[in-house]
Amino acid sequence: MESMEQYWEAIQGGVFTRCVDEQDGAGNVRLTNEAQCIIKRFLPDIINIVNTIKSNRIEPYIDKFHRDICSQCESVNPDGSCELRARADCCLDRYFPLIVEVIEEVSGRSLPS
Repeated sequence: MESMEQYWEAIQGGVFTRCVDEQDGAGNVRLTNEAQCIIKRFLPDIINIVNTIKSNRIEPYIDKFHRDICSQCESVNPDGSCELRARADCCLDRYFPLIVEVIEEVSGRSLPS
């Protein structure tokens, strides 16, 4: 079984190089001094989603992500809409397919092309 640290290191190497908010390769973002990378904040939930869904399509992962994780986020409105997501300003939503791919690789699975 993979450790949280293994997943986190893989995400740092496979996702942060593409993140526009990330500043130092360690998951620290430029948003505020108090801000923690939202990916790191929800990492256990993300790993659970990826490891419980077995699909060759990304949509089931995204649907569960929106139901389980977005519902916990303070940016989501009571109707489920999210201004950050609508503006493509939520890095977790923006990079979720890539995050799924990285977690699948660490877990020894991969989404078919």
